[in-house]
Amino acid sequence: MKKLFLIFIIYCSLLINNCLCQWEFQYAQGSSLLDCDFINQNTGWTCGDGGVILKTTNGGVNWIQQNTGVLKRLEGIDAVDANILYSVGWFQTILKSTNGGANWIIIRDGPTGTGRSFNKTYFLNASTGWLISDGVGGGWILRTSNGGNSFDSVQINNSFPRDIFFKDAFTGVLCADGSYISKSTNGGVTWNQVTIPIHNFGIPNFY
Repeated sequence: MKKLFLIFIIYCSLLINNCLCQWEFQYAQGSSLLDCDFINQNTGWTCGDGGVILKTTNGGVNWIQQNTGVLKRLEGIDAVDANILYSVGWFQTILKSTNGGANWIIIRDGPTGTGRSFNKTYFLNASTGWLISDGVGGGWILRTSNGGNSFDSVQINNSFPRDIFFKDAFTGVLCADGSYISKSTNGGVTWNQVTIPIHNFGIPNFY
């Protein structure tokens, strides 16, 4: 019995050690990184302060800095595939790449200190995507169906939306400060707040 118990303890110890070894620290040349997106186990991008976007093609072992042409804080990045990427950030910044990040097209780049700041973006495909931004009196969702050439916008009754996701061209959700979750079933034209049971956890912010 003691022998079986000892084997069990050793097994548990090895299992815990294996679980603890699944994560490794990654360093990004002194920048604060705020979002990342991978298209497979090897290829991904991350963005952050100072207009920084980094790319890895070996699962994060090495990162290559890409030239975005902007110096403002980039809050969100979304990779549609190996070529098409979008990134958004402070003061009306919207960027797009059509060659895997080697070059970036500046769709919008407002003056520092002016205009709305975009927090996150999600693209269903190369053409159709949504962006969220904060705003006094309510946040905004911008939608494009032509790859960022033009946008439609709608306001929601939360000033600090944090993330957005669509499972198809019609159904999507967004989350925000104050335990706020909202759902759209018509591609983001209208939004309906969803009540979340938070019990005794106060009013947390959702990201």
